[in-house]
Amino acid sequence: MKKQFRYLATSLFSSCFLVGCGLSGDQAVSTTLLSDGWIIQSSKKVNLPGEILSTSKVVTGGWCPATVPTTVMGALTASGQYPNVLEDQNYKKIDRTVFDSSWWFRKEFKLPKLAEGKYASLTFDGISYSANVWLNGHLVISRDSLYGPFRQFTLDITPYAKTRNILAVEVFRAQDGDPNIGF
Repeated sequence: MKKQFRYLATSLFSSCFLVGCGLSGDQAVSTTLLSDGWIIQSSKKVNLPGEILSTSKVVTGGWCPATVPTTVMGALTASGQYPNVLEDQNYKKIDRTVFDSSWWFRKEFKLPKLAEGKYASLTFDGISYSANVWLNGHLVISRDSLYGPFRQFTLDITPYAKTRNILAVEVFRAQDGDPNIGF
């Protein structure tokens, strides 16, 4: 997993990509890297469930752009919301209550139509600390199964994948007592 995020690990994606491959016959694998074009927003500002946020029914004006791997803090800093965060005492001045609620990462992407005998999977190379994953209005996995830093998760999304997709990932920071790498 990438180590560049250690100083600001609030909620992170190390990398996220989709793989479609054959179940038998040829071993061709097609990979789509989903690192660019994400947007994020605090769940305090978006009071909608994942089944709605992972559909086209949502207006996302005012969301912050993000590229993964990142943390919430990293994306907010990159967008200019926290300028010069690592200079002087600026880091200590940050209102940490902003990170007490969950945050939504959202991404729209296209896939080729899956042929018979093909499948699609979504791989996370890291989540800190837990997440609910929604695709096209369907819960793929909940935070009680997708948790823990420095773990890779591969999820079968074949039943939910379309040619046009909307992925919504709600990330939660570690709770007291959970092993973690940041606030």
